[in-house]
Amino acid sequence: MTNETPLADRIATALTKSGPSADVQALLDETATAVRKAEAILANASRRALSPLTTSKEAAAAKADRETAQFDLERLQNSSAALTKRLRELKEAEKASERDKREAAAIATRDNLVIEIREKVWPALQALAETFARIRANNAELEALRINEHAESIARGVPRNMYIGSGPVPAFINMKIPELAGTQNIWPPRPGPGFDYSAALIKGREERAKAEQAERESWSIYSVTNGGKGTNMILFTCRTGKRGVMDEPVLVEMTDEQAQTARDAGVKAERLDGAAKAWVFAESPSPSLGIPGLPMDMEVPSGVVKVDGRGLTVQMTAEQIAKARKSGIDIKLARAPRVDGVQYLDAA
Repeated sequence: MTNETPLADRIATALTKSGPSADVQALLDETATAVRKAEAILANASRRALSPLTTSKEAAAAKADRETAQFDLERLQNSSAALTKRLRELKEAEKASERDKREAAAIATRDNLVIEIREKVWPALQALAETFARIRANNAELEALRINEHAESIARGVPRNMYIGSGPVPAFINMKIPELAGTQNIWPPRPGPGFDYSAALIKGREERAKAEQAERESWSIYSVTNGGKGTNMILFTCRTGKRGVMDEPVLVEMTDEQAQTARDAGVKAERLDGAAKAWVFAESPSPSLGIPGLPMDMEVPSGVVKVDGRGLTVQMTAEQIAKARKSGIDIKLARAPRVDGVQYLDAA
């Protein structure tokens, strides 16, 4: 529907009253169209006024038309410049208004979060630190009783050594919880005055070595099959995680509890004791990152061999594996070779 209000009146209203910038933009576009029309009218009136073919009476009328067209054009051009300025001002005002709204919303959200941190998050973090303290105390008691399965590993459904494959699982109790106001942490607890960091470091290393040794001693080597069920695969859990077995024997490391659970699932699991042999990959421990392990003596069925950081694949008895592990040598089950068509047991 065409707006019946004259363009000049609508321009005057837009320049003196507040309104959306979109309305001024539409009015500016309409003014630009009017300018082009006024330019065409002026050009036509000038041509008629200056034409030698025009009579004096027609020339006088054309001159009057040209003056009117020139006036209308100049007025429209001035209006266009004023509208352009007004449009810029309105857009800046709208942008500032939008920022004010966003700022008010952001501050309101921030203030709500302040309340939530103080009333919900901080009490929850305090409770978490208290729980971590009880977990740490319980871990110490379990280790003293030679019970290697802790609350966190059970709750999270991860291996009790907190490793999945070769990757360590970050422990909850190792995270840091800062004070609400301050530069310290409420967890782990801060040592008191006179704390001997060197002694604590040595004790920590000894405790870790003891725990790792206890962990190693809890694993035994088992020969596992599916109990004569042909190609029917049975899943079970061993040191390296879930795996399947069919009628071909495999060698794995399991705890006695895991072996019993596997048997309950239909797996035939026989522990290799005494002189029973297994293929292993042995290497001496690295003293620090990037430094290979030093040569160490290791007993194998054929005698004593040297093993260093480069590692060695060899057959060993279960007793020899246990002895080597106690001396600090890292032992992993290895895949056995196939020689002269003889199918050796596969290791985990």
